Amino acid sequence: MRLFALLFISLLGLSNQALAFDHDHAAWTALLKQHVSVDGRVAYAKLKADKATAAGGALRQYLDGLQTVRTEEFGTWSSDQQKAFLINAYNAFTVQLIVDNYPVASIRDIGGFLKKPWSIEFFNLLDGKAKTLDTIEHQLLRPVYKDIRIHAAVNCASISCPQLRGEAYSGARLNEQLEAQMRLWLADANRNQFAAASGDVKISKIFDWYVQDFVAWGGGVREVLTRYGPPEAKAALSRASTIGYLDYNWQLNSQN
Repeated sequence: MRLFALLFISLLGLSNQALAFDHDHAAWTALLKQHVSVDGRVAYAKLKADKATAAGGALRQYLDGLQTVRTEEFGTWSSDQQKAFLINAYNAFTVQLIVDNYPVASIRDIGGFLKKPWSIEFFNLLDGKAKTLDTIEHQLLRPVYKDIRIHAAVNCASISCPQLRGEAYSGARLNEQLEAQMRLWLADANRNQFAAASGDVKISKIFDWYVQDFVAWGGGVREVLTRYGPPEAKAALSRASTIGYLDYNWQLNSQN
């Protein structure tokens, strides 16, 4: 009898381990490696074809897994695990929104005149209530974790967004990943430009839209650019009396 009890407890432990949430988000990494190019372009057409399968596609299955997590469980995780979960959720649900409406030229074409795509309720998260992409970014992520690097990690499915990373964010490697993502974003001449000789600096409009974040949590825009920018950024900033902003390209970040 005692042997049976021990065996039952052992099997129960294995079952709990099997059901434990995967903080490496391996399913999302597999999708990104399969459908995202090295420059962050997404194969939305292939994802839409995958969605048509009987199981609803691998993306749908990953998102269903995210939606099983409840607030109580989320609250037991480390700060980095929580942050990684929310960043991955934002990016994956954004991809799903595009797939659901594909083909589309821009994410801004979704939702109509009165409702922007970021305010559409199309998924549940944590408390079982309908959520929007804005809910994740502006209620659950930015004001809670106060991390400027979030702006380099969340992706709005557009050309001018910081590129979609080709792997999931994980709690165990989050700091390393966010540091690399910030540097990748600022070194991308299509999104931020630093001319060392002339002092001409033109940066992403994101720094303008969220200037208060960069001031409050990063010491100011110039400090952030100097800390994370490419080698020429410091020289350019020392000569720049003003900083300009690049036009934001909302065209879809599609491979097609």
